[in-house]
Amino acid sequence: MLRDPLGQNYDLILVSAICHMFSPDENRELFHRVYEALAPRGQVVVQDFILEPSKTAPRAAALFSLNMLVGTRAGSSYSEPEYSSWLQSAGFSEVRRARLPGPSGLMIGVRI
Repeated sequence: MLRDPLGQNYDLILVSAICHMFSPDENRELFHRVYEALAPRGQVVVQDFILEPSKTAPRAAALFSLNMLVGTRAGSSYSEPEYSSWLQSAGFSEVRRARLPGPSGLMIGVRI
């Protein structure tokens, strides 16, 4: 996922329950690669635990972040501002969060 070609001209790429396994730098690189694989006006939808800016809520996502700290080389749960920053730096516009019931959520961005 971090090095093989992703393809081209997709209308939608779903990145589901993956980002928590990677470091911030790996996620930035992944979003750049996803951006390049999308067609103009294509969208990325990231589904994962999304923390509030304080990184202490929702509780299940914060506890899961501890699990990633112990169980992975560099994983973590990340906050909405972190996802927004990474997506925008990759070139995505119209970046927004869609809240879901429970501790996970969606971050959505559109390729310009």
